[in-house]
Amino acid sequence: MLPWFFRRAILCLAVLCCAVPASAQSLFTVVIPLEPGRQVRVYLPDGTVRQVGEVRSVPYRSLWPGFDASKWARPGCVAATGANAIHLLLAVERGRGRIISLIPTFTIAPASRPASAVVVDSVGGQSLWGAWAPTVGTPVTAIDKSGARQPLSEESLKQAVALEYTVHPRADCPLSVEFENRLEGAVTVHWPGRSLQVAKVVHPFSGIGFFEGSQFQGVGRIRANHPGVVCISTAPPGERGGFQILPERHAKSPEMKAAWYEPEWLIIAPVAPEYSEPGREPLFSGFLVPGPQERDEAGQIFDRIVRTPSVDVRLEGGEWQPLPSVTKNGPDSPLKRVTHLRVNFPFPLVPLTPDPSPTPVPTLGTKPSPAAKPSPGAHPSPGAAKASPDLKPTPSAQPKPQPTPKPQPKPTPRPKPSPHPEGPAYDPGAPEPEYLLPEGA
Repeated sequence: MLPWFFRRAILCLAVLCCAVPASAQSLFTVVIPLEPGRQVRVYLPDGTVRQVGEVRSVPYRSLWPGFDASKWARPGCVAATGANAIHLLLAVERGRGRIISLIPTFTIAPASRPASAVVVDSVGGQSLWGAWAPTVGTPVTAIDKSGARQPLSEESLKQAVALEYTVHPRADCPLSVEFENRLEGAVTVHWPGRSLQVAKVVHPFSGIGFFEGSQFQGVGRIRANHPGVVCISTAPPGERGGFQILPERHAKSPEMKAAWYEPEWLIIAPVAPEYSEPGREPLFSGFLVPGPQERDEAGQIFDRIVRTPSVDVRLEGGEWQPLPSVTKNGPDSPLKRVTHLRVNFPFPLVPLTPDPSPTPVPTLGTKPSPAAKPSPGAHPSPGAAKASPDLKPTPSAQPKPQPTPKPQPKPTPRPKPSPHPEGPAYDPGAPEPEYLLPEGA
């Protein structure tokens, strides 16, 4: 226990020594055009611009009532982040949130509706729902055609041509939160140099539920986070399974009555309410994200920027070990022997100075651009986002015979995109208009 704590504390303290205020530095900025055919772009502080998915359709109305816990989110901010959907809160009306969503073309998201969502050509667990996911509470900006930026709301959405959010490092990120998985068990937050019991367990967990969206995540990873839930996946990609951590107040909501009788919910009651009530950091806002996976190409730039929460357990009081893979309940399930649970938070690392001659990373969905590399610290110009044309391979003198391709299964039908607005067709590789560039770019 002590060696683990000191190792993580020393690493995190070293990080904090080079951290800068969030207002002066960012991890990345995401710009989502509200026009079918346009590319979602990620802007990095070193001037790199990445295309991460084409907008397929845009919302023509918002959704009310949203999921129950959305009422504890902040209007104009991210209300939920997950491997299968992201929800943005416009307002709280009559005790329920009014939301729109960001969803990939391939997902299962029961709390979303295509009519009230920006649908992006991607897969759950990747891109905006992986490496580029925002944390709960991240402010979202609506940009109109003049370039004016306002907090996202029902009114600003009507004039918006794009949405934008920026993810900042947090110097106050915890190292971990530990749970004693028994009645009255302590829930303790560990920061570098201090610890605090913030809650107690009033309903231990001992099994899994088959939560939609967990098939897009991996074992011991965050499937979703919102003001009333930390959902942890126990299944490998392609299979379903997981359990959830709930604040007591949300567990008493009418829609959560079953949580007190089923094994897949760990319910905690506040001891220090400012850290453990719905919508409060660190569990129910501020820090947890799905993070990049092995199949998420965007994850490769995070080799030196750790943003991947993970989960460990102790079985019958033994040593800490990674959460085991569990896809079914039964008397032999290892979750029945979990006495302690630990959620390891992503460290608040700031982007490191790029190498003198960085190797370009291909933009998702496009080929590498032959354009000159941006200098470290440079801001992207409107032309920096231009994608390279498709390059035809040069045929060899003696081409090898190609094997007969096997028949491929038909893909799941994608949502129909909204019609293009009047005007010339959009070229995804064309320079972005000034009003679609982040401030300061």
